[in-house]
Amino acid sequence: MIVRLIAASAVLVALGACQATAPGDASNQLRRAVLSPPTLLVTNATCNPGPCVPFEVRAFIPQWRVPGQPPAGVPFMGSVTSRVVCLRFPVADTFRTIAVNSVGTPIDTALTVWTADSSVVLFAATSPMSGLGETTGFVPASSAGWSVTLPGAAAQVPPAPGPACTP
Repeated sequence: MIVRLIAASAVLVALGACQATAPGDASNQLRRAVLSPPTLLVTNATCNPGPCVPFEVRAFIPQWRVPGQPPAGVPFMGSVTSRVVCLRFPVADTFRTIAVNSVGTPIDTALTVWTADSSVVLFAATSPMSGLGETTGFVPASSAGWSVTLPGAAAQVPPAPGPACTP
């Protein structure tokens, strides 16, 4: 996780350097993004009634539309094992698509970076192929915090923006 955070910080520094903002503004934006990324307050609806069914909060990243991404997304946020859990969005994450050249040597063909300023759809899943529910698409950085109840009564549950929770 530390390596991923360092890499994400480097990506954010590079992205911040490309923005048309004053150096102090870009620096403050990066500092806020790294120190306090958005959070997600998850209420586990399986707990009412009866014992809680644990599940993983996974993500489908629309910009990662590549063969091999399971329909229920990739591990991303964390596990929900109790009635209510506060999870923190990652600062950034990457997906590398690798191809093989004509002599069979692997070569990098694309690196796609996801940040909290990008869209995401979250899934509650007991396994990669066993979904319990999902959210509508949203951009995590558009609010300090989000809340959602999973699995929801509808096929897609819109997360509600709000204050950050404490993981």
